[in-house]
Amino acid sequence: MSLRCRFLPRSRADITWGISVLTAALSLLAPVSAQGQPAPGQAPAASPQNPSSAPAPADKDARPAPVLGQIQTAEARVLCWPSANSPAFEDKLKQGLVVALLPADAGFRRVLLPLGPVGFVHKKYVGEPQDGRVKTKGKGVSLRYRPRTGEAPVDTLKEGTELLIVAEKDGEWWQVRGAEIAAFVAEADVQVLAAPTPEQQAAVAELLQTEQAEVDGWLKAVADKQAQAAVDAEQTQKLAGLQERVRGEGQKNTAAQQWQPIAEAITTFAKELAAESPLQGNVKALQQSVENRKWVVEATAVRDTEPVPPKDLPQLQADVKDALDRFITVGWLRWERGLVGPGQFVIEKGDQRLYVVTCNNGRYDLAMFVGKEVGLIGPRRRPGTESMRVLDVEKIEVLGLPR
Repeated sequence: MSLRCRFLPRSRADITWGISVLTAALSLLAPVSAQGQPAPGQAPAASPQNPSSAPAPADKDARPAPVLGQIQTAEARVLCWPSANSPAFEDKLKQGLVVALLPADAGFRRVLLPLGPVGFVHKKYVGEPQDGRVKTKGKGVSLRYRPRTGEAPVDTLKEGTELLIVAEKDGEWWQVRGAEIAAFVAEADVQVLAAPTPEQQAAVAELLQTEQAEVDGWLKAVADKQAQAAVDAEQTQKLAGLQERVRGEGQKNTAAQQWQPIAEAITTFAKELAAESPLQGNVKALQQSVENRKWVVEATAVRDTEPVPPKDLPQLQADVKDALDRFITVGWLRWERGLVGPGQFVIEKGDQRLYVVTCNNGRYDLAMFVGKEVGLIGPRRRPGTESMRVLDVEKIEVLGLPR
């Protein structure tokens, strides 16, 4: 625990230093010529002949200078504390990555991650997100290496500490990065670069790009979610308008109903929806309802249409005993609730139940004809489990409406 306290920043000055050391690492590694001469623009080294160039006395509180190192293992673990028994953050440093380091201590080095390691804070202890950032609220906010409360935190953060959001976990946690949060690697996993090449110095920025890409990915996901919510709200409003048109048309007299324009509008709207849209089911149900209503209008029109006899042909008197002989049965369609299990449709006439009615071909929604006098055409059968014969409708005509 004493090692942890020595490495973790605990003041505003410590935080400022922790954020700036990565930049300082590159400036402190300025090249020197092979003859020992200073590089152009560099101050001359101290010497007995040049006493004025001697460095100022070292500040006893001066921070150790960072150095560059290269990861040697396939995936180096980023430790929460400088200890062999330390848990690890979710970060993995890939082999060949160049990072900034502080001097070794007990076999471990503090690695200076540009945006800090990935940790977790509970949503109760931070404010509302603003531009992909949150600030801690309350003293000693726990930072955890995984989203669990049943174990000790790896660090405690001061009130107002700013953290960058990487993701949301389980609805209660923010996955975050914080530049002031310390992280460590085992000294065996990294090789210090005594004289880093210009390419290696430039490669240290790769880690910043990787970490920033995570933050940018979260911001894009938030923006996409907001944009999709706006689209969903607009489409929901359009669907409500179509449903209102269907209700309004259904209140008109059957002969005056015009369903084709509404059906075309619904089809156009369905093409606008994404395949995974939650409104797909509502649109299909609305389309089916309109199709059923169109059938009712067509059946009513057939009933009310009187054939016009040709003028030039002799009128033959058909010997028709009953104009309704073309139907298997005629009566009023009713719905009966079952005492056990689902209900059933029946056709009755003069208070006598004639048939159980089904429509296995799906052409008609029988519920649209309940309470109407209808003529039915279709095969009949008498299953052993039924008390009445069953008529499976192939064609239905409306003969009378409820009075």
